[in-house]
Amino acid sequence: MTEYDDVRRLANRANYKEFTSLQEESFRDENFFDLGKWLFIIGATGSGKTLVALLSYFHERQKFMAQGQSYKMLFAVPYRALAAQKTDEISELAASLGLRLKIVQSTSEHTIDDQDVIDGNVDIAIIINEKIFMFANIYPDFLERYDLIVLDEIALIQDFIRGMKMDLILLKAKDFPSLRVIALGTPFYDWREYVEKFGFIKIVETTRPIDVKEFPVFFSQSRITHVEEGCRAIEPEKFSTGQFKESGSRLNYIVTIICKYHLQQNEKIIIFLNSRQQVRELSRAIQTQLVDSGILTPWIDEADCKKFILREIQAESDEILYGAMDDNDYRAFAHGISYHNADMPSTLRYMIERDLLSDEGHLRIVCSTETLAYGINSTTDVVIIPHMEKKNYGVDDSQKLRFLYPNEYMNYSGRAGRLNPAVPISAQKRVGYVYPILQESQKYQWELLREQIGAPEVTFSKCFDVNESFWPLYVLSLFTNRGSVSGKVLGAEDLLSQLKKLPLPPTCSIDELVGHVSRALSKLLAKKLISADDDDSDDLEPKYSLTDTGAKIAGFIISFDDFEKILDTIRTYVTDKNFFPVDLFYSIFSAPEFLKRCQVIVRDFQTIRQKDNIFLPQTVIAMENIFRAANKKTSFALYQKITADLAEYKRLFQKNKHALVVHEDKFRVQRLLAAILLWRSGECSPRKLYDDLQIHYEQMRRLRDIVSYHIYIVQYGLRIAPGKKSNRLLRNELGLARLNAVERQLEDLARELVYQPSNELCDLLGVNQTHCDLYKAQKLQAADRLYSELVAAEKSVDLSAGRRKNLLNDLSKIPKRWRIKLAQRFPRLLKRD
Repeated sequence: MTEYDDVRRLANRANYKEFTSLQEESFRDENFFDLGKWLFIIGATGSGKTLVALLSYFHERQKFMAQGQSYKMLFAVPYRALAAQKTDEISELAASLGLRLKIVQSTSEHTIDDQDVIDGNVDIAIIINEKIFMFANIYPDFLERYDLIVLDEIALIQDFIRGMKMDLILLKAKDFPSLRVIALGTPFYDWREYVEKFGFIKIVETTRPIDVKEFPVFFSQSRITHVEEGCRAIEPEKFSTGQFKESGSRLNYIVTIICKYHLQQNEKIIIFLNSRQQVRELSRAIQTQLVDSGILTPWIDEADCKKFILREIQAESDEILYGAMDDNDYRAFAHGISYHNADMPSTLRYMIERDLLSDEGHLRIVCSTETLAYGINSTTDVVIIPHMEKKNYGVDDSQKLRFLYPNEYMNYSGRAGRLNPAVPISAQKRVGYVYPILQESQKYQWELLREQIGAPEVTFSKCFDVNESFWPLYVLSLFTNRGSVSGKVLGAEDLLSQLKKLPLPPTCSIDELVGHVSRALSKLLAKKLISADDDDSDDLEPKYSLTDTGAKIAGFIISFDDFEKILDTIRTYVTDKNFFPVDLFYSIFSAPEFLKRCQVIVRDFQTIRQKDNIFLPQTVIAMENIFRAANKKTSFALYQKITADLAEYKRLFQKNKHALVVHEDKFRVQRLLAAILLWRSGECSPRKLYDDLQIHYEQMRRLRDIVSYHIYIVQYGLRIAPGKKSNRLLRNELGLARLNAVERQLEDLARELVYQPSNELCDLLGVNQTHCDLYKAQKLQAADRLYSELVAAEKSVDLSAGRRKNLLNDLSKIPKRWRIKLAQRFPRLLKRD
């Protein structure tokens, strides 16, 4: 039996009846089964790239197991939402092959198996790119514990910060000859530079197994001006005023017409927009129109819809859905319409994905941001793109609109007409339909986009496009590469030789690269992250090595301006007696690049409308109460400043100048700071967070992850922080004992923000980690504190009445079913009189 035949047998066992053209091309390639060669699999969306990589893994695993050896894989993804789906997909594939493997997920919200991932004690880890990068820096031999890395959605290497880390993963992987890399990309970029620089074998097949028909729709103020020939869903027509009174806008009207036609064909629809608020508003608007016109009828009674959703996401109450679902959203869901964005609880988001993307699901239409655009397997028939522009969040302060990039547009449209693996390719009858909706003024941009898709731009490393302030810590990470000259002692030329392995854009000259490296080394040396090496060799070039602090910081990628700002302000929240966590948070939030990133995660009040005039004063009052409660953890100077600012906001509200408050950076900082303080107080709930601060509960997950990330940087950088006196370090002023105590406080603070329940506690309480949403995890934190106290108290022969009363009081703060289980586990301690 040939290796090709063996792979085909595996595919048949997994119920894949026939290979796609890309899969056939891959498995017939003579290089495919040569483990010494890296593969770059390039195929259109829906062509089965993921299965190519997975069948490669399972095929090689069989051979290794026959020789009594293991074969382990890191399956790297860019998004948490994608990690959840890939975990299920890979687990189901392994089960269909009769394999019992240790398959774990490692993202910011799934950390419980991280030590096993680090140690290589898993068969497959579905892991976020950032964590591979982090682990590879902290543990130099981490990558050596694996045999295969699959880089899914490698096109996101074009994202600035994410791309920097993915480039370094490739550089680090090259240090391990036995480690194979399979990259999965689309043909919407020209990958020749990456293929050549890293020695990939390229396998390309650009045809899709499912035909996709594209019908751009153009409109003006007065009419639909043009529809591509052959379109049956919508025709050119003149608008009337009454149409907009019903639908709300021209775009809504056009979208509703297209939906009506395809719903009558019993087809499923994804509508992509680039605003979290707009996807929700549109799902409600089209539901009203489609119900009124008789196109949609409820599949479940509206009164039972909430119960159905809560049961599906295994939530004990609707508290977790507060701010994400209300009566209008439940009504839309009951009629087969919902929305999908990053503000939704992860369990709800995943449930919507499963329902929409299943042939047996109840949802017919989902309005989504790009959270459904990348790598999600779909059986959706129709994609509608009402907005062909998006904001450049994080690039500059203007946040101007730009037209979609080719890769973005093709990923959106690629969700249409996905392949059914249980049906042979030759018998596939599905057709995908894509409707980009454009204004007449966008004709030129549309034609340019089509040209770019037909002639993709050559892809280069985005490392050379970022702000130079990111370069020092980027260069620092190069010191942790295993292939570094003389261990980890490097000179500028050594660093340059590593950077030259990346695809350099034509705009980046060698002289410019030399300047980047030289300035980065100077800054790293000044901050004592590297030290000059005093060897006796005749080499005239200075050599450098990591200091102890540098070794800890390597692997963190933030702006060096932010890094310096945070270090310079450490002295204000760490004294010989006090530790002011509020000042620490304020310092982190005030860092420019950090604030820019948070604006993407927790969007500000977008426009000043009448309802905002109500919400803003309520938010400021809530912030006052939160800061007042935290005043003992705040320095007097900061407390005075924030109090004065809040009073000023109130005066502006009285003058009806709400916009002046919203657009103030300090208001953004203080609002985010209030959210973190509320989170830490133990009184945070989805309802309180949303009502008081207009922040979705799910946004706290990403916010606290970034804050925790920066706190670790502070902890590791504490020993090089400047003191209050010139030319002295803070550690010299405080003393080693005090410094160690502060470091422990910082570590506890970082861990507290991203708490993960222990296996022991989850087993006792019967909690499923997979369905442990953010709200439940926070409740578990309280249960875990109580559990630790109970374990300690259990060892005491005599328990004082006061301590027992405190235990019973803490017990009353956790859910009833957990109280029962803890009472069963500790009957002597929790028996009530």
